[in-house]
Amino acid sequence: MREALVLAILFLVWLAWRTLNKAALKDPWSPFNLLFYFWVAPLIASFLMWSRLQEGLRPEGAMLILAATAILLAGCLVPMWFLRGQSLQDALCRFGSAWEGTPGFRIVTVVFFLITLVATLAAEFRQGIPLIQYANVTAIDSDLHRFGKDSKLQFLAGGLGIAGLLSFYTAVNSGDRRTRWIFYGMAAVPPLLGVLKTSKSDIFDALFYYVILYFYSLRAHHRKFPLRKLATWLLIAVVVFTGLTALRLSGDSRNPTLTYSGLVEFKYADAIPWPWTDALAIPYGYTALNFENLGRFMQYSNGRAHWGSSMLRPLLSATLNGPIAREMVDEYQANYHELSGAANMGTYLRDLYFEGGTLFCIVGTLLYTALINIVYLQFRRRSSPLWMCIYLNFLFAWIWIGFNNFFAVLTIYANATFMVIVVVAGALVDKLVERQSASPVGVGSTEVGPVG
Repeated sequence: MREALVLAILFLVWLAWRTLNKAALKDPWSPFNLLFYFWVAPLIASFLMWSRLQEGLRPEGAMLILAATAILLAGCLVPMWFLRGQSLQDALCRFGSAWEGTPGFRIVTVVFFLITLVATLAAEFRQGIPLIQYANVTAIDSDLHRFGKDSKLQFLAGGLGIAGLLSFYTAVNSGDRRTRWIFYGMAAVPPLLGVLKTSKSDIFDALFYYVILYFYSLRAHHRKFPLRKLATWLLIAVVVFTGLTALRLSGDSRNPTLTYSGLVEFKYADAIPWPWTDALAIPYGYTALNFENLGRFMQYSNGRAHWGSSMLRPLLSATLNGPIAREMVDEYQANYHELSGAANMGTYLRDLYFEGGTLFCIVGTLLYTALINIVYLQFRRRSSPLWMCIYLNFLFAWIWIGFNNFFAVLTIYANATFMVIVVVAGALVDKLVERQSASPVGVGSTEVGPVG
């Protein structure tokens, strides 16, 4: 009875959410619409209680989640007022006709891609290829995909996904077949390295960028997104993500018989054969269980403030004091009664609560909601491809709010800056080339005066 009621509520909320978004924003990738899929839906689904480890939220945790949800929702409703009567096509009128086709931009994009690629390989693959280690059952850790993420090179390596985004945008809008496939090849590198790293987040983020960009390119030309193709991509994504999770667990030489559904004590682990049970348990564990984890952390937290560990962390990272924040994080990991080691995230609120309690949770929610919706309004009202790419960059952090606080990572702000630098540098290169080609060649050597 519980499951039927929860699923019915989930369907009705989805129907109302979809109707409002379609009427007011007409954009399935708006912050408002994505808030349902990455926050509201997992929150409702958490009441399915599909993990036997779940105890249910305590009043303090429930009230904090309710207050945060109200702020998130209110902030996402604001663009509806400013964008009333404006179609999505108006925001995409300059798609493909701005800076992406210029030689200077393409040159700078290639240089930026190579720099971030070298930084990624140097930072994250110095201890070998995790995919091979897991496949050979020689790994001594199930978290090899995180190696190098705290390297100083990560400031540049974190830009590889953005380099892929700019490459994909260039490829989509290129009329030359050879150029198009060169940039498609560059765009394929970030998710490919994610597979080699067995990092589901790296794969997901890159493909998420590309899917939205592809959708906007179709909408700019008044074409519809093929639902059959989207369903195929989603199926492939589920298979890949399930396979990588199973590979990481079975490739751990310390205990190769582990399964994700077993780790989180999935309710239907015995009723559904593997790997189908993991295909259900993994999305449930990565989304719905995070709210229970938040409640447990609030229950067992010592209540001390750790300023600089989350919302203020980009300031520490920018001043090269990132290790201070990592030391703080080690403290809450040691005092964290999570459901399971396989489900150890507590939404973005957990980190904010650790940093400054309920006050920081409220302030952080206000700031993050304002940031994503202001950037979205800039994209929609300015009809700027650059603002569109900046919006996609911050959307990376927005879709993870039900998992972790990626707004607290300096990379997200650095990447927005990198995109502006690439576009401006490309324009300067084009202007320099144009000035050189317009200047007379060999002035003084070709004009010969009368002899004698």
